[in-house]
Amino acid sequence: MPHFQYMFSARRAGWALAVVLCVWAGGAMAGERLSRDKLVDSPRFKEIEKRVLEEDIPWWVQDSPDKLAEYITRDLDKDEEKAWALYRWIGHNITYDWDAFLGNSAQWYTPSQILDRKKGVCANYSTLFTAMGRTAGLEVQYIEGNAKGYPLATDVPGATNHAWNVIKIGEEWYPIDVTWGAGYAPGETDHRGHRYAFESTYFLTPPEELIFNHRPENPRWQLLENAVTMQTYLDMPAVTPRFFKLGINLDNVRKREVEVGQTFTLKLEAPEDLGMMADLKKKTESGSTQLKVNRSGKQVSIPLAFSAPGTYEVEIFAGRGGLYHGVGSFYLLAQFEPGKTPAPKAEQPKAPKAVEPKGKKKGAAGAKDKTTKSAKKEKK
Repeated sequence: MPHFQYMFSARRAGWALAVVLCVWAGGAMAGERLSRDKLVDSPRFKEIEKRVLEEDIPWWVQDSPDKLAEYITRDLDKDEEKAWALYRWIGHNITYDWDAFLGNSAQWYTPSQILDRKKGVCANYSTLFTAMGRTAGLEVQYIEGNAKGYPLATDVPGATNHAWNVIKIGEEWYPIDVTWGAGYAPGETDHRGHRYAFESTYFLTPPEELIFNHRPENPRWQLLENAVTMQTYLDMPAVTPRFFKLGINLDNVRKREVEVGQTFTLKLEAPEDLGMMADLKKKTESGSTQLKVNRSGKQVSIPLAFSAPGTYEVEIFAGRGGLYHGVGSFYLLAQFEPGKTPAPKAEQPKAPKAVEPKGKKKGAAGAKDKTTKSAKKEKK
């Protein structure tokens, strides 16, 4: 039974969401699969991470993908350990190339060129991981497909706009997205002024979680018993693997796009110690507005009032200790006759601390995150 049942609670009267999600994802392919979270949190993986991030790489291997891969994975016997070492090294040392993404420079480079430039777009991250992984003895595939959240060069929904990898460990295949796990160097921001840090949830991501925001061109690489059609994928909420890891449940919004009136309250359920924040922006406009988030135990409610009809995007952030990650977004199609019923004035939060978890102190900024210290909106 796919673990989606814990996300959309079937105990709510009139909703058979667990059944719907079983149809959507069908569960991962049968087999004994590794647990990402247990591995990432293990002392062994912490030890590998520390070595990869802190040791000085000899100059004579730095410009060779093959030599570098051999050096980084030396003394590592298990494939998952090698994959983790490469995932952390590439994510830590290669910066996202926004100039290339925006079309101002070439996007295709050889692995050696990527190492020399120390930056790249998703295709470059995935190309480098493929080359270094194969040198380290891993069975790696380069995957192209659609990822929700990336601007498209075409208006065709679901068009190919992203690249990532899958690797085989034992008899099972696992998705890895080095780009979305990478983050930025300290103090560096993207073209919109947002800052983010390392994200572990895109390492060996359960296929039934990744399908919510990644759909490969080749259905085989969904790694699901029942392949998800393009239309079903487009209808599914754009939530991230961290959404599942944090234990958030949706209440009254279960699709990517929802028709609403002039006012609407978005409802969620989340652990009481989990901080929640939200932004609202109109699809045709730049800039966003921070929304008020109300908490009552595990119940989370976000009241909205629209001044004009149109399509609006609500982006949800969640975290602990002042570190907030983007975990999902939804489109609200506000339909009403302007001027007929005045919209109530939405109450604005005085400070992000209003949505901080109880007993938690303000902390540092991070990947696709928000910091309560600066009250800046930061996301990926």
